[in-house]
Amino acid sequence: SKAVGRVYLALTTRLAPAGFMIRSQDPITLSDSKPEPDGFVALGPDDRYDARHPGPADLLLVVEVADTTLPDHQSGNLRLYAAERVRDYCVVNLPDRAGREAILR
Repeated sequence: SKAVGRVYLALTTRLAPAGFMIRSQDPITLSDSKPEPDGFVALGPDDRYDARHPGPADLLLVVEVADTTLPDHQSGNLRLYAAERVRDYCVVNLPDRAGREAILR
């Protein structure tokens, strides 16, 4: 979506030059699943992940963009990433009909 692209662009322009790897909708490896979050920031360089996907110890930030899925991100995904000890998890909530938007951490 356009919102995911904007999050990705914001992350890449600010963090990629510092040696971090930024990806959008690529898999990460958790203990029993390989979710594909809307975005994530991992320790670089990129070739560190030639033979594997980033795991919790590599991940600095996982980002999800929510439109109608905010409750899922606030409960299920939050518990999943917390249990896996992901350092930071952020949900970008798109504006609802009342025009409210938020970034939830």
